[in-house]
Amino acid sequence: PGEEVTTLGAGKPVHVNAICSRATIGGGTFATTREALAWAVARVKEQDAIALVNHPNFDWTLTVDDLPAAHGADLLEIWSGHPYVNSEGDVLRPSHEAMWTRMLDSGETFAGVAVDDMHNLMVPAKEPSARPLRAWVEVFGAQATEAAICDGLRRGRLYSSAGPRLAHLVVKDGTIAITPEGASKVEFLGAEGAVLASVEAAAGEEARYALRGGEGYVRARVTDKDGKRAWTQAYRVAR
Repeated sequence: PGEEVTTLGAGKPVHVNAICSRATIGGGTFATTREALAWAVARVKEQDAIALVNHPNFDWTLTVDDLPAAHGADLLEIWSGHPYVNSEGDVLRPSHEAMWTRMLDSGETFAGVAVDDMHNLMVPAKEPSARPLRAWVEVFGAQATEAAICDGLRRGRLYSSAGPRLAHLVVKDGTIAITPEGASKVEFLGAEGAVLASVEAAAGEEARYALRGGEGYVRARVTDKDGKRAWTQAYRVAR
């Protein structure tokens, strides 16, 4: 179960998804976008549901300085298949991924997700259109059950993609190893989006990064031959 909790902050649309929720939340009107964001996240968490902060750059509603108001949320949208969301930002405003990086650097633990934001299923829908299957989240779990999927989303046990699929992802003994299904460039990223290593991996070939010390966290971005991307979560360094 889920709901797109829709509010207005300073006249701008603020959207937060409630996932694995139990009751309808509704919306409201607030003086600022930060108040709207904080209210929506709080209402979601009251149900012990999963809060996903949606598309900050839709209508250029949320800035990176607004996002700390969503403290306590589980997920942050870092890519959208909706044609009007502006996931990549512009010359004046950062991309969703860059916003995520800023939040990770500040100590926030949002897991980054990609979504299709599907609104149109009919073939005759006018283009540009928000169609399905442009992005998804794959949750790690032993069973394809509601409880297991909700638990994986809540714990950030997932990767997200707008194209590439991962065959394996292993984080163990100071090493992160990724095996893309198709030929891809695998970039291992650290604080401030710094590229720690870049590996050209053939289909089914493992790309590996071993901790050198001082990274703080490591995440990976996988880019296929068509330029489409997938993202792992940021794995914090515990020592």
